[in-house]
Amino acid sequence: MINFEDRLNQALEKGYDFSPTEALSQAYETVKAKMGEFIGFLIIYLIVSGSASSLAGTISPGLDNLVSLFFSALWLPGYFYAAQAIRRGQPFSFNLFMDGHKKAGKLIGYQFLLTILAYLPLLPAIASLFFQDNIIAEFEYMQELAQDGEFYMPQLSGLSIGLLIVGLLGTLYLSFSYTLGQVILVITDFGIWESLEASRKLVQKNFLTFIGLFFLIIGINILGALLLFVGLLVSIPVSLVVNYVVLEKIFQLYKEDDHEQNIRDHFVDQ
Repeated sequence: MINFEDRLNQALEKGYDFSPTEALSQAYETVKAKMGEFIGFLIIYLIVSGSASSLAGTISPGLDNLVSLFFSALWLPGYFYAAQAIRRGQPFSFNLFMDGHKKAGKLIGYQFLLTILAYLPLLPAIASLFFQDNIIAEFEYMQELAQDGEFYMPQLSGLSIGLLIVGLLGTLYLSFSYTLGQVILVITDFGIWESLEASRKLVQKNFLTFIGLFFLIIGINILGALLLFVGLLVSIPVSLVVNYVVLEKIFQLYKEDDHEQNIRDHFVDQ
C-alpha cells in the first residue's frame, strides 16, 4: 500500500525535482500509446458537454456554466485513470475514461470549491462597483452594443481598476497553485481540501519549475491551435496527462509498497 501522506511529507521536507521537458515528453508518449482513444474521448467530451451546455442555456441563463462544470469535473479526470493504467502496464479499456464517476461526489465538490476559491480575490473589485455612480447603466450600454457586434468598455473608477488587477493576479495565482489538486484527488485517498492544500504546497515548493512547465503547456497548445486547431486534439490530452506524470515523479507512484521500497533517495535536500 502507498502511504500518500508520508510521501507528501517527504516531498515537502526533503524537496523534489523534475524536468518540465521530460515530463511533457513522457506525457506525449503516454498519449501516443493510445492516441485514438485519447482523441476519441476528447471529441466525445466536447460534443456531449457542448450540446448539454447549449441546451441548458436555453432553459435558464447561467445553467450552461453549471452543466459545463459538471462534465469537466467528472469526465476530464478520466485522462488520469487512463494514464495510470498505461504507465503501470495495467489492462486498458475505453471505460477507464469514465472512472471519474467512482469519485463523483468528491470531484464535483472539488470543482465547486476550486471555482469559489479562484474567484474570491475578485470580490473586492466587484463590491467596489456598487459604490460607483451609473455603473448599471454602463453595463447595460455595453450589453446593447455587444448585441450589435460592437465592443464597449464600461468606465470604471481608479479604485475598481486597481482592485480588479490585484484580484486577477490573485485568481491566476490560486488557479496555478491548485494545478495538481484534481489529479491528487483522483490518485490518492486525500479529501477535497487535503488535495487542494497538497497541490498548493507542492507547487510552492518548486514554483519556478512549475512556471516552466506552465509555459511549455501554453506553447504546445498555441502550436496545436496554429495547426488548424486539429493539433489541439493531441495537445489538450497531453496537457492533462502531464499532471499525472508530474505527480508520479513526486510521489514515486510506480513503487507500490512503502515498506518494500526506500523512496527517500528520490527526494533532494534543499
